[in-house]
Amino acid sequence: MKHLSKGLDEQVTITSYETDFNGLMKVPAMLNRFQEVALKHCDGTTIGREFLLEHDMFWALARIRIEIKHRPRLNQDIKVSTWPSTYDKMFAYREYGLYAEGTPLVLGTADWILMNINTRKPCRTKMAFDAGGQLPEDQESAIGTRPGKIIVTGQMTKRITRTVSYNDIDMYGHVNNAKYVEWAFDTLSVEELRERDIVAVEASFIAECKDGEYVETNRYDEGPNIIIIEILDTDKGTKSCQVKLELEQRS
Repeated sequence: MKHLSKGLDEQVTITSYETDFNGLMKVPAMLNRFQEVALKHCDGTTIGREFLLEHDMFWALARIRIEIKHRPRLNQDIKVSTWPSTYDKMFAYREYGLYAEGTPLVLGTADWILMNINTRKPCRTKMAFDAGGQLPEDQESAIGTRPGKIIVTGQMTKRITRTVSYNDIDMYGHVNNAKYVEWAFDTLSVEELRERDIVAVEASFIAECKDGEYVETNRYDEGPNIIIIEILDTDKGTKSCQVKLELEQRS
C-alpha cells in the first residue's frame, strides 16, 4: 500500500477580516487556515472529500491544541503547513504550522476521527486508508504532545446564549470547529485581551450542534491565566465542546 504525500505548504497573506483590534491574527482564523490547507492536502490524495463522501464517510475534528509564539500580523506573508503524523484505530493525527521566513509562529496538533455521514457514528480510521489504498507515513509531531482531556474543577458561570444559524454551519451540516472557538473567545472582554497574550488554545469537540438548536456558552476561570469554556446544546442537554485558553500578562 502506498503512503500519503508527506504534507502541503501554502503561502498566504493575513487579511483584515482575520485580525483583531491589535491587528493580530485571531485564533479562529488560524483554525480556518489549518482546516483549508488540510482539506487541500487530502484532496490531493486518494482519500479526498469527494472520495470519502462516495463511501458515506467524512473527517471530523475531535481535539486540537495550538501553541502560539507570535500571532501573525495584518498583511504579513506567512507559510501555512500541514502534514499527517500517524494514526491508530480511532484517530488520524495531523500537524500544523504557521511560519514567517522559516521561523515558527504557531504550531498545532489535531486528532481527526472518521465518521459515517448518515449515522453520524465513528468508523475505524483504517477504513478510509484501505478504501483509498494509501496510508499516512509516520512523521514528527509539531509540538511533541497530543491534546489532553479538559477537566473542569470549579463552577461554570453562564455567559452567552444563542441559536445556531446559517453562518455557523459548514458543508457537513453542523457547527464548524472554528465557530466553537470563536464563541469561546466571545466570553472574554476586549480589555482582558488588551492586557494578556494568548499562548495556547486547546479544544475538544464532543457532540455536534445543528441549525436552529439553542446553545449556551459558559466560562470558568481556573486561575489568572487559565480559562475553560464549555458550550452546551440545551435542546439536547449535551455538552458540545470544551475550550481551554492559556494566557500570559503582556510585559
